[in-house]
Amino acid sequence: MSGILGLLYQDGRPVGEAQLSVMLEAIAHRGPDGQGLWCEGSVGLGHQMLWTTPESLQEKLPHWDAALQYAITADVRLDNRAELIDRLGLQQYSGDRLTDSDILLAAYRQWGAACPEHLLGDFAFALWDAPNQTLFCARDHFGVKPFYFYTQSQAFAFATEIKAILALEEVSPQLNETRIADCLAANVNDRRITIYQNIWRLPPAHALTLRLGEAPQEYQYWQLDPTREIHRASDADYAEEYREIFLSAVQCRMRSAYPVGAHLSGGLDSSSVACSARYLSLKHQQAPIHTFSHTYPDVPASDESEFIHKVLAQGHFTHHDIRGDVLGALTEWESLFGAVDEPLIGNAYFNWIVNRSAQENGVRVLMSGFDGDTVVGHGLNLLTESAQALQWQLLIQEATLFVQRYERAGTTVSGLVRLHSFPTLKKLGRARRWVSLAQAIDQLSPIVQFSRKRLWYEFGLKELDGLRQLRQLRKKRRQRRSPTPNPFPYFNPSFLARLNYPQRQQEFEPNLPPPQSEREFQWRTLTSGTMVLPLEIVGPMSAVHGVETTHPFLDKRLVEYCLALPASQKLSQGWSRMILRRGMDGILPPDIQWRGSKGSATAVFFHGLQKYDRPLLDEIADQDFNRLEGYLNLDHAREQYRILMNNSGENIGALWFVITLALWLRLKKC
Repeated sequence: MSGILGLLYQDGRPVGEAQLSVMLEAIAHRGPDGQGLWCEGSVGLGHQMLWTTPESLQEKLPHWDAALQYAITADVRLDNRAELIDRLGLQQYSGDRLTDSDILLAAYRQWGAACPEHLLGDFAFALWDAPNQTLFCARDHFGVKPFYFYTQSQAFAFATEIKAILALEEVSPQLNETRIADCLAANVNDRRITIYQNIWRLPPAHALTLRLGEAPQEYQYWQLDPTREIHRASDADYAEEYREIFLSAVQCRMRSAYPVGAHLSGGLDSSSVACSARYLSLKHQQAPIHTFSHTYPDVPASDESEFIHKVLAQGHFTHHDIRGDVLGALTEWESLFGAVDEPLIGNAYFNWIVNRSAQENGVRVLMSGFDGDTVVGHGLNLLTESAQALQWQLLIQEATLFVQRYERAGTTVSGLVRLHSFPTLKKLGRARRWVSLAQAIDQLSPIVQFSRKRLWYEFGLKELDGLRQLRQLRKKRRQRRSPTPNPFPYFNPSFLARLNYPQRQQEFEPNLPPPQSEREFQWRTLTSGTMVLPLEIVGPMSAVHGVETTHPFLDKRLVEYCLALPASQKLSQGWSRMILRRGMDGILPPDIQWRGSKGSATAVFFHGLQKYDRPLLDEIADQDFNRLEGYLNLDHAREQYRILMNNSGENIGALWFVITLALWLRLKKC
């Protein structure tokens, strides 16, 4: 995970090597294998090199192509090299001599600003087009590679990490109050904003062009298509296709000149990655795969050792066990916050200690199972789709089998069927489709544990126009009489009013109706800010240790394929994520493949807070919260902290955002 940076002056001022050197020094940790800079007139580029792929060993960046009059700096791994080499007429180059940045230059020469549309892989790059006096920048489809930029007072600066931009004398580290408000509201859906004013993130799947003398222009070069559908002849055909795409996604990320590792938690996602890497390694007669696991002997509720050992029993792994119950989320807080540039760290300390172990064992590429849940999909909205299609027996069957497969507190067949069927019953009554409503009530009444009479009253009689209007009127009266819960309890009221934050919340977290299909549910999640933020946290924590963390489930081909699948390939016979289970047949151990339980780090997270971090947490609540007095409702925050510490089973939720924000401000002396 190399580092890139650059500086351009719109007013024609020259960029000096000293300015680029200061920026490079700020992210020197990202490039143990070399440092470079290039500048000409009012533009300059810099690079910190971390070798990972075989081709990167030949790479010298920034690179100036005298023939094309292009300069480039890039943090890139291209996964469709062979295709691009063929399409761009680069067959005369062979082996490792053709670097990924060479291919990027040729792609820009061929397609110009449309070149990212033809790329597959993880990338963030900037290219100076001297003939057109244009800087072109792009970030990969899901934001695996970070790209930050600053624009103010005729200066445009960009970098892999914000700290490189802040190293410039002309950049003031002025806090962005809107981002502080987002932290208090636990709102992470804005994919552009940062904690600093005038410093922005280039969103995933976006490019930026900056022509000398003009304002920067951002645009989205790709987006997920929520309407695309895939239909195959049989379940076996779907599974075979999934398997092929997933193995290709893993294989691309194993292209390394150094030992390759995988984070193994024992769950379905990380085990799929590790076992697929093992399968490919054996197939190509390569070295065993390094695996890294957290284990929690002192916290059995979170310990997954049983499942980890089932994976390791297959052999061809070099395993590294890491005790995760001997520290808390904030035990090494100064190092954690020193690595990241923003205050949101989640439970990233797990990644921190894994990356350290990977570095100690010579592993430079570490694959994760990040968000396979979202990409593959659990398929529960198949129940909604079944209700809409009036397929009541399918809904009942899948809900019944799902509850049998999974032991989830509070989940019952009647509850699931009510949740997914009642909206359709309401529509049937409102449309006066009495025959369809009668058939539905006859089949659902025994399952939802409501009498037929009550269901007819709720979805037939009450949906008649006059009664519905009367009911709505009564509901409004009750709402006026009842106190409305404060949706922003952590806000100082004056701060909330000054920012008019409810309007912003509505913009980025609109009150949308429930998704009507599994595909709509997945699409909403995949395109939200909740996907990119963890990547921007994990990336710097990997880079500090000279490790590049990759995410096979975020392969563009795999995401597009899974989104286009019928919901019945995700939920089938009560099994969620069925396409993965079938596709991994013979690769995953059966006990993992057909595992219904799911591990949770919640218990060990609170164990660490209570046993190792309690003095620091008390200090934060007593003292550091005061730094936020102009923004924070201190009484509410401290009361929530008291409740949390007296009941470690509570969901820490928004309070964790407040805690990490306060601690980040302490370290940054803001």
